[in-house]
Order: sequence, then structure tokens, then C-alpha cells
Amino acid sequence: MFYCQRCGRQIADDELRCHFCGIVQEREGTSIETKPCKKCKKAIPVNANYCPYCGLDQATLFYDEMSFDDSKDDQKEIRDERENEDDSLEDPLQTLESFEINDPSDVEKFLQKIEEERDKIREANAKKYHIAKNESKKPGLIVSTKLMLKDWLTVDKRMGTGDFWWGYLGMYLLTIIVSVIMGAVLAGIYMYYPKMVGTAFDVMFTVWMIFFFITTITAFIRRFHDSELPMFMIVFRFIPVAGELFCLFFAMRPQMISNGRYTFESKSKRKKRTK
Repeated sequence: MFYCQRCGRQIADDELRCHFCGIVQEREGTSIETKPCKKCKKAIPVNANYCPYCGLDQATLFYDEMSFDDSKDDQKEIRDERENEDDSLEDPLQTLESFEINDPSDVEKFLQKIEEERDKIREANAKKYHIAKNESKKPGLIVSTKLMLKDWLTVDKRMGTGDFWWGYLGMYLLTIIVSVIMGAVLAGIYMYYPKMVGTAFDVMFTVWMIFFFITTITAFIRRFHDSELPMFMIVFRFIPVAGELFCLFFAMRPQMISNGRYTFESKSKRKKRTK
């Protein structure tokens, strides 16, 4: 069995056109540009959304991990490498304790030193746990909004600062677009069923607001995970206006990485991948 390169559904080996989405499948032997699959490393068409061989979504961040079949020597080498990385880092507490403050100007230098040490720790842990600053390579209005919409029910992962702010802006712009569409639909309803306009408006408005609220709530939770803030802070989001401003303020907190509990891949996906 193969997987469709566009929709990822299973199709027959000899099926050259997916009967689900209708896309023609590019097979080996044809002169096409290829790229390696993130999981199985086989050559696949460069524009493929899914690997035809293993079915992995190529938009998914895939982390290489040691399998149980790896040799003990390889595992020992990786452990030694990680220990050496940890040993090469200076103890930030010891570094700060040795800092002398003799006059008021030294206080500002001390605060800068704290920021520098925090950045060193973040960079070291980011390398250790394979966590980038954002899930998207280049956060932007479209790509980050799509990411926010895709993860509208996901809370067990991180969301970088860039993706969050672009996605949050995108949700408000999308609300404007939806409002225009709703107005056009209501105008059409008014022409034929004027008495139904009020009901139609209530239904459409309620559905969109519920979707918008859930999408932004889960985005806040993922942003809090990325900055390692307690998740219970999301309860403030239920306070109109002031609660949203409160959460937006803390969403500006920079990324913090003290452990690998949350990554840009949800825990459910990680469990499926490691089975």
C-alpha cells in the first residue's frame, strides 16, 4: 500500500491517481525533484505533503531519537556527549555570586548579567531538548494563522512568540472577513426570508465566537507552556477585556526551557510516533 502524496490516505500500489482527492501520484523513475522523508529518509517528490511510503505528514516536526535497536556503544556515545555539554556550562549561580556591586551603575550591569545567564541556559536546554524558538521556520501572518487554526483544540504543546502574535493578529483579521461574509449571507436571507435574519445572525455569530474563543484560549495555553507559566492563569481570560489584556501581557514573556516536557509536537503525536 502507498499513501497519497497530498491527502495522506492509503491507496493501491498501482493507483496513479488518488481516488480521494484526485491528485496524480508521482512515482520513482520519473524526472522529478525529490527530498528525503523526515522519518524513513526515502526520496519523495519535493511538493509531497505526505510520504508515499510511511505516510508521515511532512509538515510535522520530527525528532530523531535513539531506537531500542541502537547499539550500546552508540547510546553511550550520545550520553557522554550530553554530559560533556552539561559540564561545559558554567554554573550560573556561581557566576552571579562572584559579581561585585560597588556602586549604583553596577546594578544595571548585574541585571544584564542575569539576562545573559538566562539566555545561555535557554540556548543550552533548547539544544538539549531540540526546541526551536517557533514551530514555523519563518512565522508570518498566513503560516502562523494556519498553525493556530490547525491546533485549535491542542493544548499539550508549545507555541512560540512569533507564531502566537502573528496567529493572534490573523484571528482578528479573519473575524473581519467572516463578518463581511456573514453580512452578505444575511442580506441574501433577508431577500427571501426576512423573519429569519435575526435567528440566522444569532446562530452564525454564536458559532464563530465559540470557535474564536476556543482557538485563542488554547493558543494562550500553548504560549504559557512555552514560557513555562502555570496553566491556571488561563482562567483570567474569561474576564472580559481586562482578562484578555492580562493574558496578552504575560504572553510577551520570552521562551523558557528548563525541561523537555512540552515541545512543538503534541504529546499524543509523540506517543503514536514512538509506538
